[in-house]
Amino acid sequence: MRLIILDKKQFIEFLRSAQRPIVICGASFIGEYVYQYCLKESIDITAFCDNDPDKETYCGKDVINPEMVGEKYGHPIVLMTIGYAQPVMNQMERQGIDKIYSPVALLETYAEKLEHMGKYSEEKYMVNRFIWLQNHLYRLEDPVIINSLDFIITEKCSQKCKDCCNLMQYYQNPRNILVAQLKREINALFRYVDLVSEIKLIGGEPFMHPDWHDIVAFLVNLSQIRWIWIFTNGTITPDKRYAELLKHYKIILQISDYGSINRSRLRKTIGFFDEHHIEYNLTSYTQWLDCSKIKNYRRSKQKNQQIFEQCCVTNVTTYTDGKLFRCPFAANAYRLKALPDSSDGYCEIVNCDYDDIRSKIYPFLYSMSAIPACGICPGRNPQVSKTIPAAVQTSQPLAYKKYE
Repeated sequence: MRLIILDKKQFIEFLRSAQRPIVICGASFIGEYVYQYCLKESIDITAFCDNDPDKETYCGKDVINPEMVGEKYGHPIVLMTIGYAQPVMNQMERQGIDKIYSPVALLETYAEKLEHMGKYSEEKYMVNRFIWLQNHLYRLEDPVIINSLDFIITEKCSQKCKDCCNLMQYYQNPRNILVAQLKREINALFRYVDLVSEIKLIGGEPFMHPDWHDIVAFLVNLSQIRWIWIFTNGTITPDKRYAELLKHYKIILQISDYGSINRSRLRKTIGFFDEHHIEYNLTSYTQWLDCSKIKNYRRSKQKNQQIFEQCCVTNVTTYTDGKLFRCPFAANAYRLKALPDSSDGYCEIVNCDYDDIRSKIYPFLYSMSAIPACGICPGRNPQVSKTIPAAVQTSQPLAYKKYE
């Protein structure tokens, strides 16, 4: 299945002349923008479709599951307003819907109106990501695209938070991952994957890696990546030699403020960014979810499945050691050897057959079956997990059962 993109005039004329139901895929603000645009052009939208079971109506229209579109509307015109559209396009294709239309021509006008906003405007970011992804989906045939990818570059951190959801508190001898290895892993990934919308450098604290700038410089030069996020607690101030690099249009700096725990060093880092006119986003945290305790919870298979289905990070794809994982907890649990090695828990990328891996990536990343790491994870459900004070420090690495 290919995504169809028409210019604005063709797109409007096509919809006006339509004799079939028109369904907007994606009950979100981009879908709402397209809906309002169509309303202004006297184009009737029949319904929305979305995989979120909590959405029943949107903009006064019914919201149905994408799996039901063919059954309910036969062969409708589907307007794709989800940037990362492939999983939903696969749902449509299984119903015999072989043409999906992109409203990207309408969104380009929207993007122009947002141009004055800083790059940390969520609205601007989401619209630009949508346009970037849809244009690439249109140009590539059967592409393999990862929407968002956490990339572990270090186990070291400048803080010792006992409840870190990335499990840094369990590393006895944390280490930086060699730049040569990280580059090999990225090169291997792009032998099988066409595009990554955003790659997020995580640890640990990315600025603890002495060669973080080499890693970032390598990534910004890859055309397959659109955005590079650096997640930092702000306690390590980068060297001024790399100020220009941090201004690169691809880079997004996300700083976590934990109050008195990191305030003094954070002020210095923010001062550095302000002095050098480096944009950043600062978010304050007083609470975290209690979701980091490694132990065998001795749950039934059904209960682990429930933990998986209710987790808020099942699709936070994480890459380390040449393997794709479903979440950073699973990736670090394997690095820590906190559970037996099992290929059920990851998709190996390095030194594998091209067609074999291309065919396995999507089934692995979008499987709705619990992974082995669920058995040693307390679960991460904002509606159920209790909250705890953020960034409470520990003086020693925490103990856990290790498998050799």
